[in-house]
Amino acid sequence: MRRLPLLFCTIWLCACNRLPESYAPPEQRQPVLGRTYERASMMVNMNDEDAPEHFVKDIGHKLEGNSWRWCEKRPTVRILLVKTQGLKFKTDFTIWEGCLKQTGPVTVSFWIGDKLLDKIRYDTPGYKHLEKPVDPSWLQTQDDTLVAEEIDKLYLDPVDGTKLGFILTSIGFERQ
Repeated sequence: MRRLPLLFCTIWLCACNRLPESYAPPEQRQPVLGRTYERASMMVNMNDEDAPEHFVKDIGHKLEGNSWRWCEKRPTVRILLVKTQGLKFKTDFTIWEGCLKQTGPVTVSFWIGDKLLDKIRYDTPGYKHLEKPVDPSWLQTQDDTLVAEEIDKLYLDPVDGTKLGFILTSIGFERQ
C-alpha cells in the first residue's frame, strides 16, 4: 500500500513539466526583387516587363502591337552591364513611311554615353537593324551605361501636334 502514494507522487512530479512559452510566427514578407543580371538584361526589348525601368527619355509608355513603342527625338535607355569586353551594340527599329513623306530622308545617330558610335542616313521607310562592336573603354560596370538613338527630323502630326521620331523594338548590347 505504501507504493501507491509513492507511485502517485512520481506521476504527479512528472506531470509538472514546464512547457516553453509560445510566440506568434514572425511577419511574412515578400523578397525584395532587384535587377536581374542575366545575359538578356543587357538588351532592352520594348515588350519586356521591366522595360520602362530602363527608360530615361523620349520613349512612349504605351506598348503597341505587343512589341514596339513610339519614340521622339532621342530615345535613351540605361543599362547596367555585367561586362565590357566583347560586346556589340544592337538595335531594331522602324522608320514610318508617313514620317519620311513629311520630313524627307532622316539621319539617325547612335550614342553610347557621350560617344557617337555611328550616324546613318535613311531614305526608305521600314524595318532597320544595326549591330556594331563597341570599344570596351566606352563601357562601364560600376554604373548604368546610357544608350541613345537620335533622329535629326521629327514628324509633326498636323491635327494634334504630336511629335514622332521612329518606332523602337529593341536596343542594347549582346556578346559578339
